[in-house]
Amino acid sequence: MGQFINTYHTLTLDGITRSGEVLRDYCSAQLSDDGIADWEIAIYQFCLNWLSSDDTIVAQTSGSTGTPKEIKIQKKHMVASAEKTIAYFNLEPGDTALLPLSANYIAGKMMLVRAFVGRLSIIGMVPCSNPIAELKQHVNFAPLVPMQVINALQTVKGEWPVDTIIIGGGAISDIYKEQLRLKQTAFYETYGMTETVSHIALKNISESSFLALKGVSFSSDERECLCIDAPDVVSEKIVTNDIVQLNSQTSFSFIGRYDNVINTGGIKLVPEKLEAKIVAHLKTPFVISSLPNDLLGEELVLVYTDPTLTKAKLSDIFRKTKLTKYEMPRKAILLSQLPLTETEKVKRAYLKGLIAKADAQCIMKKIMFKP
Repeated sequence: MGQFINTYHTLTLDGITRSGEVLRDYCSAQLSDDGIADWEIAIYQFCLNWLSSDDTIVAQTSGSTGTPKEIKIQKKHMVASAEKTIAYFNLEPGDTALLPLSANYIAGKMMLVRAFVGRLSIIGMVPCSNPIAELKQHVNFAPLVPMQVINALQTVKGEWPVDTIIIGGGAISDIYKEQLRLKQTAFYETYGMTETVSHIALKNISESSFLALKGVSFSSDERECLCIDAPDVVSEKIVTNDIVQLNSQTSFSFIGRYDNVINTGGIKLVPEKLEAKIVAHLKTPFVISSLPNDLLGEELVLVYTDPTLTKAKLSDIFRKTKLTKYEMPRKAILLSQLPLTETEKVKRAYLKGLIAKADAQCIMKKIMFKP
């Protein structure tokens, strides 16, 4: 492991390059400051872990392959993952990279690893809802979550000071993709998880299918869920809960989550597919969920956040989306806000439990529709 650390022990952070013991001492000194922010603690602590003699890094999974948990990731796998991204985007030593995500999670950790491996100059930033609006300089590469992209679209006029942006942590709707295509910045959606050491597939926002990075191949199981073989970034084959349309061994189209499937009267519906139909007509944050139903097992519910939407407006939206009778929500529930994880994903299981409670304080209104 010593040779490995000696190879990747230099980091350029906020314009200053430090190596080995100097970097270790600097991070330790920063962590001893009582006034240091949590997001900075995550960066310096990761650097110390990276420079340690341990072969692994501990990371928190998002739940893509099951219940969220802590796992140990091999540093050699993180290096292999970083090399794939660096090669794909032709990043060169000295290129600037933005870190607007928490280094407590794999996306933030891997930005630091890419900086170590590719000799990139990384710019740390407090994780916020609109980092593009706060960015004071041009950068070559940046990772964002959909919320950050959408907020920037709504507030930042003109071109964005970023050459390439990768979008992870969730899907971004077609209506926003149309706006992004007008930008000079190149935008890519990512597919990956903690278990695969960040993304193992990418697609330009103008494309419909994810393409595997070098050395990665795909198959599917009896549920039509994606299986991933990426021996240089993960020791074992990964079986996900993501329903896909497999195009080839190196390409797939994402459909939705197997554990999100709603069984209503024997009809199995993927909420992500329904949301994709609705999103062009409903601009407020929303999600398709379900409530227990004695007859159907589950009944479809639209959960939304705009108090100005009436039953008539919602009915008109459903007509425009051309939902079938099986896809038509039977109820619409207004919440003050959707429950989100720290990485901005909707807590779908938690939401189901929340709306099932008649006394949930955040439920402001319930609209009933005819079956």
